Amino acid sequence: MTTQEQAEAGRILAACQQALMHSGGPYLCGALSLADLAFVPVLWRLFAHDVDASAWPHAIDWSERLLSRPTVREWLHEAEALPPVYLDDYEA
Repeated sequence: MTTQEQAEAGRILAACQQALMHSGGPYLCGALSLADLAFVPVLWRLFAHDVDASAWPHAIDWSERLLSRPTVREWLHEAEALPPVYLDDYEA
């Protein structure tokens, strides 16, 4: 990840950590909601790029909890079977 991408990842994780601390967790609004599920693709991509999230332990715990849910795992498994979309200016 570029420095800018790492900074953006940090901004996202910091916002999630703040929401988790405000709600008391275990999810962004306390109970599991669409707000959490909307972040699944974002989290999947961030962690696929080995983002360093160590500064946001609550966000890490939330991410692991969310991504390990059976229905989310099933959703991700189905998504992995889809063909990739390539953008001209994207670098993995």
